[in-house]
Amino acid sequence: MSELKIRQQQLMDYILGKSDLITDHILESADANKALRLHIYRNNYQAGLREVIDTDFEMLGLYLGDNLFDQMVEGYIGAYPSSYSSLRQFGDNLPKFLREDAFFSQYPQLSELARFERLLLRAFDAADAARITQDTLLQLDQNLWPELKLAFHPSVQVFTSHWNVVEIWRALKGEETPPDPWEQINHWVMWRNQERLTEFRSIDSFEHVMLTAFLKGDDLSQVADTLLVWQSGEDPSQQMVETLLSWHQQGWIQRLRLSGDQPELSLL
Repeated sequence: MSELKIRQQQLMDYILGKSDLITDHILESADANKALRLHIYRNNYQAGLREVIDTDFEMLGLYLGDNLFDQMVEGYIGAYPSSYSSLRQFGDNLPKFLREDAFFSQYPQLSELARFERLLLRAFDAADAARITQDTLLQLDQNLWPELKLAFHPSVQVFTSHWNVVEIWRALKGEETPPDPWEQINHWVMWRNQERLTEFRSIDSFEHVMLTAFLKGDDLSQVADTLLVWQSGEDPSQQMVETLLSWHQQGWIQRLRLSGDQPELSLL
């Protein structure tokens, strides 16, 4: 390891409260001694990261309150120090931290609320991409329909909640008292619309099964077989067509995939 990397690691260890070996390599100044200079640097660094978490997880911060939020941020910085060139990714592991931390894991709605906010941010930040036209769908040769695969717009995110975190988020967003947490399974999709606004809506079990199959890389015939089994033999064709058209209208579909394409999934 080069001397520069050693000093960088020592500085990070100091910031995280692990070691003060860097002190021997800091110069004194007329304005402040080395201990004060390091203290200021540590405070500024942690304040910057706290601001990132506060911005990216605004409703989670309101839900926790200042004291628990500070406790969470301090624990998170220690467990997952920033290793990214951009702070936009710094909060990616916060849902995992809340799920694994000895204290916060007692409240499983916290991890889900953090994941919901993270996926909203991902939808907002996703790359621009063209969306398929309705003519492309309607003019597709009937013989090709069984082989139809879909590539979804990069902003499309799928979220399954086991707690009423979306209701909690909505209440906080509306400056209302959030409901008590209770267990309930719901499926949601977030996306950025053509006006560049982030939207989300719940989807029923049929739509979730269909969407999951397409995201996995199944073609239309495979998706139909999956739904046929799921519905105990009831023909899903009409509902599948209606669902496909609704996905198009909402701007979820980027293009029709070629048979050799691989699905692109980013799990959180």
